[in-house]
Amino acid sequence: MLLATTILNAQLTDGSIAPDFTLQDIDGNTHQLYNYLNEGKIVFIDFWAAHCPSCWSYHLQEHIENLFLQHGISGSESQDVIVLGIEVDAGNGLNELQGVSGNTQGNWLAGISYPVFNPEGAERTVLLNNWEVNYYPLVYCICPDGSVTVTGTQTKEVLYEEVILCNASVNVESEVHVQDIIFNFSPQTSTLQLNESSQGTHVEVHDLTGQLITEGTTSGGKFSLSLSGISSGIYFCRFTDAGGKSFTGKFFKE
Repeated sequence: MLLATTILNAQLTDGSIAPDFTLQDIDGNTHQLYNYLNEGKIVFIDFWAAHCPSCWSYHLQEHIENLFLQHGISGSESQDVIVLGIEVDAGNGLNELQGVSGNTQGNWLAGISYPVFNPEGAERTVLLNNWEVNYYPLVYCICPDGSVTVTGTQTKEVLYEEVILCNASVNVESEVHVQDIIFNFSPQTSTLQLNESSQGTHVEVHDLTGQLITEGTTSGGKFSLSLSGISSGIYFCRFTDAGGKSFTGKFFKE
């Protein structure tokens, strides 16, 4: 399989609603995605392949492992994160996962404390189709409301920013930090406000279907965007700075 280099990087789009699944991990424990979401957990899914060098490189950096150790259900801090690691190569087993034999980069299970899955057959096909796993490594963050964000292979700190965004969606008064952008939604005035925004930052607001609701461009200093008349629900903000770099945030309107 050469998915990482021969197929266009397609995946679920930000704001998609996560397809549910029930899977058994390699230790025989059963996990249902929406059970975790209904408990208010933020779920990260890491799709990887045992033969994949870039997957192995990211694994060795231990960003997802450290996220789970710090913020997982037995973590030292917030305990609001679940991590699920899913190996996508067909026909692999414990030998490949442990680096004993087969087409594998090494012992993937060493240093992993979160659940690992190795689906096969029809179960694997349905899972990869539903989650549009056309390349790897592919990392998703799923908020308790079921909304999906493609995080990619980020550091532990950047991954936890997604947790902050998920949590912020239940409190419209919260300031949300996205890289160097600080914004909040004011329910009193129905405005999206940016504090000390950089000149030339383009702001777009999309609903969960991806439809553009409104947009504007900052001119330096504070900036506000009127959102009067929008329906209750979750919205995504895309900020694109003058250099073309984009960041995504999220807010909730009651």
